[in-house]
Amino acid sequence: MKQKLSVFLWLCLWSTLSPAGDLISQAEAYFDQLTSLQARFEQKVENSQLGGQDYRQGVLYIKKPGRFRWDYEAPYEQQITSDGKKIWIYDKDLEQVTVRLLDNSVGNTPAVLLSEQQALNKTFNLKELPPADGLLRLRLTPKQQDTSFTEIVLSFENQELKQMAMQDSLGQRTLLIFSQVQKNRKLKNTLFEFEPPKGVDVFEAGE
Repeated sequence: MKQKLSVFLWLCLWSTLSPAGDLISQAEAYFDQLTSLQARFEQKVENSQLGGQDYRQGVLYIKKPGRFRWDYEAPYEQQITSDGKKIWIYDKDLEQVTVRLLDNSVGNTPAVLLSEQQALNKTFNLKELPPADGLLRLRLTPKQQDTSFTEIVLSFENQELKQMAMQDSLGQRTLLIFSQVQKNRKLKNTLFEFEPPKGVDVFEAGE
């Protein structure tokens, strides 16, 4: 369950927008211009059916097209890395790595769709929501039916993305809170390469 929750959550959006003007147009322009992103995050997962909350934190990196990396630091260490072709899920406590093809495992998740160089409105229906708690909000609903989530809500403050909330069809809600956001830095491709540590078990998904 721990790994399933984490894999769903690379899944992610990022942005810095001006509070003035058309939020939808600004979001579309931003993602057209985005090349990379680095930020700290807090992750909270709630399940309306099972109850309880899962809390994690760490650092994320994004580089278009298709590369991303999530380093979970607490309460346990896990690393999810993609070079645009494959994904490596490394669980330090279990001493195991799961490898799978990117298109077969997460082809319709937010991280993959938004790390590709395509217009935002090609993948999502966009709607500006009323502000809440001083944050500007934009709702994204997927145009495809075979996705694992039903909507994403982005919340902005002072020209910076502060939160991303995702809702899935099973009643699970994931909230990501971002800080120390840096966009369009030069991130080396080696940051998105993964070499399994010696002694860990490696599983090829699909084999």
